[in-house]
Amino acid sequence: MIKYFENRQSDYTDEYEIEFRWEATKGFFTLWCKRHPPDRYGKGVKVHHLYSTGQICQTEGYEPRTLEVAEARAYWWMKRWSIYVRTGEFPMTPDTIEVPD
Repeated sequence: MIKYFENRQSDYTDEYEIEFRWEATKGFFTLWCKRHPPDRYGKGVKVHHLYSTGQICQTEGYEPRTLEVAEARAYWWMKRWSIYVRTGEFPMTPDTIEVPD
């Protein structure tokens, strides 16, 4: 399933295309970013958690098992990617995410 998102902030709007893949044999979703603002810093997956394949990195054992949790993780990542492309920093801060219906 592919969904389109906009991260709207007071001084910018970023567009994202995220694919949510149900991995039936594993029992969880993987997240793939198909469209995002360009990476001007090139710091790599250890900083921004996006593989060159487009897959968003997830901690083993904590993969989302529901679409709602997968969407919340995507929102968390998109918000931080938008910060990263402007500052070169990807904040690993906790956040409460509300997924719109």
